[in-house]
Amino acid sequence: MGLGAGRFRCHRGDHLRRCEVSTLERFRYQAADVRVVVLDDEPWFVLADLARVLEIKDVSRLASRLDDGVRQTHPIVDSLGRTQNPTIVSEPGMYEVVIRSDKPEAAAFRRWITSEVLPSIPGAAPGCCDRVSIPHAPPSGPSPCD
Repeated sequence: MGLGAGRFRCHRGDHLRRCEVSTLERFRYQAADVRVVVLDDEPWFVLADLARVLEIKDVSRLASRLDDGVRQTHPIVDSLGRTQNPTIVSEPGMYEVVIRSDKPEAAAFRRWITSEVLPSIPGAAPGCCDRVSIPHAPPSGPSPCD
């Protein structure tokens, strides 16, 4: 895991200017890098990396099947210093990609993300994996056996 330097990305629209701080983290899953862009404490996964792990060949088609709210492009500087604009997906978008996959590797990959990646990102997915105990309430009204 590595933490990239903080970068600002600003948006203009409707006379508002909003800036978000982003960092890039790299994780190693088996022989593949999985890059995670953290935007305002929210993890966004590089879609091409998810596709590589899940052996999905057509990343463009995969991106087109996702709603705009869970995908966007974001500038990332590659190892040669060039700025790339890959498609990134939010945490819900990542789950959608993994759940849609019928590859046997998908379940193990999801477990790795939820047990190692998300807990290691400060501020991301607080309590994402906590279990909530819901007390059992007895049914109200007469029992069908009465």
